Amino acid sequence: WNFEEPNCGFYVHGGCCGCSCPYFDDYMVLYSNTAQAIKSVDKRLKVGGPSTAQLCWIDKFLTNVTSNNLAVDFVSSHLYPTDPQNNKDEGVNAYYNALKTAGDV
Repeated sequence: WNFEEPNCGFYVHGGCCGCSCPYFDDYMVLYSNTAQAIKSVDKRLKVGGPSTAQLCWIDKFLTNVTSNNLAVDFVSSHLYPTDPQNNKDEGVNAYYNALKTAGDV
């Protein structure tokens, strides 16, 4: 399970998209409740996130799931060719760099 692009507030009135969108806490409530519900049905089912655009929130996500002892089986995000991270981090290395910065590589 994952929720696509929670850092892009397309699901709220006047939503924004980017690393500075203010919906991280709301997303973590959704993630926590959903991950716990899924794992209560079958611990073999995979849950993860944050499934953000622009490699946003990876560090905050890993810190939050670790400090709250939440299940996480994978970390995900993605880049589009026009995202600024592609220009400054050489595209393919941007994801690795984001995980390395988060301390999980």
